[in-house]
Amino acid sequence: MTPQELLDEHLSLFLLPTTTVIISFILIKLSKDWVTATAYGAWLVISFIALLFSGLFTLHNGLLLKWRMNWWKNLLLSGALFIMSALILILLVRVGAQADIPDYSDAVTRKLLLPESPEAPPPVAPCNTHDDCQTPADYLLQSNCPFAAACLEGSCAVVCPLGTACAEDEDCDCAERGDRTLSCACLDRTCVSVEDYITQDI
Repeated sequence: MTPQELLDEHLSLFLLPTTTVIISFILIKLSKDWVTATAYGAWLVISFIALLFSGLFTLHNGLLLKWRMNWWKNLLLSGALFIMSALILILLVRVGAQADIPDYSDAVTRKLLLPESPEAPPPVAPCNTHDDCQTPADYLLQSNCPFAAACLEGSCAVVCPLGTACAEDEDCDCAERGDRTLSCACLDRTCVSVEDYITQDI
């Protein structure tokens, strides 16, 4: 089979992938978002792979197989090459995706690659009575309020007595303490501003 006969018999084999390459280029240029452009880009890659396979088959058939080809055989073969090209692209993407996933099974690898989670705050000191709680020294040194330690619902807290009598929490207004107030409570018939919780020594 002469080169001219080889080209004549296999010319239609290149028609479908070449047309798809040209159309994909045009659609990528006209795309207005990256999702559409990526989809057309995948078609472009598949078309290039199919075009490469068409050339390899043409050479192989001319040198070894010596099959007699016509337009409908070339059309069927082009479809088969497109399917094979798509499968190869999907396989390459899957292999690449799996290769990008690090193995965190090793403790050293986890420490190096995984972001460290923030440390949990120390637990609040539990209590049954006010005597179980001790006012932190840094609050005793402050002059803006006579801070004291109190047991609130089983947890030690730093409170600022407001000197206002009360019967329940709703009777208290801690606006004067501003942002320092975590909550406003009625403690032993006196309004207090709860401003911190005392942590438990570990």
